[in-house]
Amino acid sequence: MTKMVYVSGPVTRNENAIEQFEEADKFLRKIGHIPLNPIRIDAPHPLKMGKWLYYMRKSVELLMKSDALFLLDGWEKSDGARIEFDLCVKLGIPIYFNCDKEKLDELSRTD
Repeated sequence: MTKMVYVSGPVTRNENAIEQFEEADKFLRKIGHIPLNPIRIDAPHPLKMGKWLYYMRKSVELLMKSDALFLLDGWEKSDGARIEFDLCVKLGIPIYFNCDKEKLDELSRTD
């Protein structure tokens, strides 16, 4: 069964963020899921609101469309990713970690 999977991880001060998010995107597509990738939010933020807050609001909006969360390595060092993790825990949205790629791949074959 195809699922919409939100990708989360460190972006701020992470010079490899684009590559990490794109790799996760490719992996999720390969196993038949639709990645929801916040790194692709390209709308400019309004001047009245801080940039981080603006992108977090857009990210949470995208997260609420997902069936699962996929956390990249280093997520625990990211304020935004920790917020997304906590939200998924409270809402019962399944969470997968980058180190669990095989488990996610197997799960997608049995759904």
